[in-house]
Amino acid sequence: MFFISSTFYLDRIRSIVSPEEPLTPGLLYVGVATLTGSILARNRMFVTRLILPPVSFVASAKYFLPRTSHNLSDYLGSVEDTLFPDFAEKHDIAKAHSSMTWERIRDGTKDARARVNHSAVSTVEKIQETTGLKLQEIFERAEDTNRRVKASVAEVEQLAEQAIEEVKPEVEEVKHVEGKVEKQD
Repeated sequence: MFFISSTFYLDRIRSIVSPEEPLTPGLLYVGVATLTGSILARNRMFVTRLILPPVSFVASAKYFLPRTSHNLSDYLGSVEDTLFPDFAEKHDIAKAHSSMTWERIRDGTKDARARVNHSAVSTVEKIQETTGLKLQEIFERAEDTNRRVKASVAEVEQLAEQAIEEVKPEVEEVKHVEGKVEKQD
């Protein structure tokens, strides 16, 4: 009986831990980040001491072990759906409200960014009118230079890719010959 249950738990852990992610350094980084959050919150208010370590744990886990964190979140969500359906429903509602709030914040920042850009353009125009400096031309030249540099970089990348494609057959031939030489030794 113990063997069957332990095998079940090992299989469950294997399904949560992502094989593409190196677990050892990831867990160490998550632990260090969590302890750092605890140290930073040490002499703060009680609420900060209570919230900062778990937040730093979750944020660092999502950063250093994203696939494993996602798998664990999915597993815990399925357990929540199975064992606590009422709580899972409220959790889904909270997620929807958080998503809507996030979208409203993004829309608000987009509007604020547009207002800042408009005020910057009007400020540049006023400076040009009062001083006679041609700031708009400087900005246009900088943008033109930026576009030309990006085009040059794209052209160099394309030429490099063509050169690599031209050399690939020769490299494969050299590898093939090296393999034959190693077999003879």
